[in-house]
Amino acid sequence: MAAPRPLDGCGVVVTRPAHQADGLCAAIEDAGGVTFRFPTVAIRARPSEAPSGEVGWWVFVSPNAVAHAADLRVSGRIAALGPGTAAALRAAGLEVAVEAPDGQGSEGLLGDRRFDPRPGSRVAIVRGVGGRELIADTLVPRGVEVLRVEIYERCLPEGAAVDAARDALTAAWDAGRVHAVIATSNALLENLHRLLDARGRALLAEAQVVATSDRVLQLARQLGIRPAPLVAGSATSDALVATLARWWRPRD
Repeated sequence: MAAPRPLDGCGVVVTRPAHQADGLCAAIEDAGGVTFRFPTVAIRARPSEAPSGEVGWWVFVSPNAVAHAADLRVSGRIAALGPGTAAALRAAGLEVAVEAPDGQGSEGLLGDRRFDPRPGSRVAIVRGVGGRELIADTLVPRGVEVLRVEIYERCLPEGAAVDAARDALTAAWDAGRVHAVIATSNALLENLHRLLDARGRALLAEAQVVATSDRVLQLARQLGIRPAPLVAGSATSDALVATLARWWRPRD
């Protein structure tokens, strides 16, 4: 008889974009869980002019920013928001000077003394459309010029395939096969709420959400999700699975 695994019988909704879900789904399934892939964000490249002139710091906010930056001529020091972004930069042959701790994002970078743009210098933030403004709001009053290089956009998935996936997910949820939802950003959780129908939103209101930041916790409350979300220490697959495993108790 096979030894029990920590997530045996646990059904987990994975909301990550399709091209970023494989590693997390594999980790959940290796731990005995069942995954329901329901991407709630699609990533689309967009034209953007590369900064001209000298740039002292380049800040990459996500692996998506790295993936869509092939046409940028990056010179200067490089900062990454999180280990996933840092790993993508190194895989692209770029040296990372500062890596913000996982889960701390812009706050973690701004709190690192090695990230030291001087007054009169220029910082390029490579990101998607509509990213957070905390870095700019902090640096501009110090006399730093901040350039927003928006090279991709997050879109709400749509079409017949999305409708079919939503109906299949709602049916599985109604049948008691879904127990938790992983949403590691506000966009993932907010779009999930938008994509579900009325029945799906009612089920989500009683679901156990797994988050990685206080911002997602606040959004969960605003959306009427009653169980307090579980907070993983980081967005890595290992941390998310470990957080689920501490909570999960197999149902009879």
